Amino acid sequence: MKLFLLLLMLVFFILIGVCVYKFYSVRHSLYADMVYICKSLKNNISFSKDNIKEILNSNIINLKFTTRKILNSLDSSNIFLKNDDREIIDKFFSSLGKGNVDYEINNITYHENNFENLKEQALFDLKNKGLLYMKLIIILGLVFFILLI
Repeated sequence: MKLFLLLLMLVFFILIGVCVYKFYSVRHSLYADMVYICKSLKNNISFSKDNIKEILNSNIINLKFTTRKILNSLDSSNIFLKNDDREIIDKFFSSLGKGNVDYEINNITYHENNFENLKEQALFDLKNKGLLYMKLIIILGLVFFILLI
């Protein structure tokens, strides 16, 4: 029974480590998808002259499931988004459709560069913080497991 509880505790630590890594992974994929959305919007606005809502609806299919879920629930509390992230994404979507084609392309280019920088920062955090925290939590679980045996 004691061994079963210790194994359960170890599995719990491993799951926490994986969840922490997943947090950083989702942030990186979100910003990568936002860069994709910006590039797609620029191309479609320049060439097809479609409505922005139509372009967004046609491109939402190509996004990852987690990104679609996050974008659909921006108002509610989402554990994968910080308040700063939510404000940046809200600012991007609220700035769309406010001017002529040239203004929209410049606006989308500005946000694309911003999302590209955030994507690089999220990748850096994923490689450094995400892996570090995951390994530390798993090692901590192993230490508790070994000490309590």
